[in-house]
Amino acid sequence: MREAKHIAIVLAAGKGSRMKSDIPKQYMLIGEKPILYYSLQAFQKNTKISEIILVTRIEDLEYCKEKIVKKYNFTKVKEIVAGGKERYNSVYEALKVISKKENLNNDIKTNCYVHIHDGARPMLTQTIIDNCIENVEKYEAIVTAVKVKDTIKVVKDNQIESTPDRNTLWQIQTPQSFEVNMIKSAYKDIIQKIQNKDDNLPTITDDAMILENYNNRKITISEGDYKNIKVTTPEDIIIAECFIASDNK
Repeated sequence: MREAKHIAIVLAAGKGSRMKSDIPKQYMLIGEKPILYYSLQAFQKNTKISEIILVTRIEDLEYCKEKIVKKYNFTKVKEIVAGGKERYNSVYEALKVISKKENLNNDIKTNCYVHIHDGARPMLTQTIIDNCIENVEKYEAIVTAVKVKDTIKVVKDNQIESTPDRNTLWQIQTPQSFEVNMIKSAYKDIIQKIQNKDDNLPTITDDAMILENYNNRKITISEGDYKNIKVTTPEDIIIAECFIASDNK
């Protein structure tokens, strides 16, 4: 089997409606650079990441090419792919590109791994990436996460129903990393079920859920960082600015 290959998929196809901004959040500036810059730079810097697939809105393809990739010399970005309506559509488009580029046989386990990351998480560190690389080679399916700090309540109709044991709860982040054929097969299956209007499917919010609903595959936790926040609402911008300013001192 060939030497392990690690490919990053960076998702930047969202509209960011919760940010309440005319500019998609991934292009908003923090520290005089777009939020998207920071995650691309982290993968660019890591010597074990061989290439990056950037997924964006179809109307932003040229902008990303000229104002992000060329401007900041992200030489590892080999493809800029138009995303779909939902996150899972965007990831699947990137996986299809990788499968074609690598000439992968869908039925054979490979030594190729993908690291799927939200472009709106600018605090991605080399330690997090290294953890993902080490763990995915060992376990084949891993997600970055941190232990929950706060007490969590299950609520229905504004009434508390139960309190889960906090020791069993983890806050899931990205990257989420997988052997490429495993996750591609799971995505293909889920998308077919969605197209067939399968009523038993839950709302898909991350990549791990795709695999969980495909074959109940066990997925391992890889240690994240509490600073690895996703910039989603206006107050997150302030927090991310503080983190980046602190790191630049």
